[in-house]
Amino acid sequence: MSQIQEFHQEAMDLAEMAQVAKLRGDFNAVILYLDELFSKYLMLIHDSHSIPKPAN
Repeated sequence: MSQIQEFHQEAMDLAEMAQVAKLRGDFNAVILYLDELFSKYLMLIHDSHSIPKPAN
């Protein structure tokens, strides 16, 4: 599975957990799940910019 596909699966899982927490009224958990999601997104963006591009 590619890094993007793994991120997408993790993002969907975290979004689902955040939605369940929201329905329960546990907004602290919602913030934690969304913070984790955003952190993973930033790492993915950072990693994608640090990968050397192949020479043509």
